[in-house]
Amino acid sequence: MGVSGGGFDVGDEEYARIVGRVLDEEIGRGEGANFVIRRTYEGEIPGFGRADALALFRRLLEGERGAYWTFLVHTGNEKGPEGPSSEGRGRETGGRTLIGASPEVHVRASGGTVVMNPISGTYRYPAEGPSPEHLLEFLADGKEIEELSMVVDEELKMMCTVGDMGGVVVGPRLKEMAHLAHTEYELRGRSSLDVREVLKETMFAATVTGSPVQNACRVIERHEMGGRRYYAGALALLGRDEGGAQTLDSPS
Repeated sequence: MGVSGGGFDVGDEEYARIVGRVLDEEIGRGEGANFVIRRTYEGEIPGFGRADALALFRRLLEGERGAYWTFLVHTGNEKGPEGPSSEGRGRETGGRTLIGASPEVHVRASGGTVVMNPISGTYRYPAEGPSPEHLLEFLADGKEIEELSMVVDEELKMMCTVGDMGGVVVGPRLKEMAHLAHTEYELRGRSSLDVREVLKETMFAATVTGSPVQNACRVIERHEMGGRRYYAGALALLGRDEGGAQTLDSPS
């Protein structure tokens, strides 16, 4: 299985110009401290079908570790005025297939307890493997420390809403994965809210939007070319436990 014709929808030079404008026009004028401007890597897997999707999913299950969710989700055929979407037309799968491995709990709720798991700071293991010296340098890096503080601050604001009966902050901690490590916190609170309200009040994650989140969404609208679709969204399982109480489980 290979990807052909791969590339970013926004080239390096144009992306640098967009980031420069955000720095000058948004951050420089006090709109916020940090904004995440996305660009999309696009390519084609010729003849992509169910077997390919399952092969990718298996590769993630076997090769990744430390993931909170490793997932494969198929949306089903997307029908419009002219039938199935152009993306799905002629493929065995149709629709869209989402495959990934996320280290991060966006939000989960069970038994009246709500948990959020802000993650930021990334230590990519060098070719020779991680070392104590490199890890200590990463943990002392001011940029990584400030990024983690930013997402914790934003998710604490959300937790103050959904954890309306009080809560605690646990961390910082190190999350180790197959090729990199992240720094993280865990926010735990007691909640009286319906889990659907919990999910709504925790959208969208600061790790993929910025800070403050509401301003970040306005900045994204002004500077990104086109909608985000599934990027920055969240998968979620809603249900009930054996006692009939509501449950929610959503990775970021």
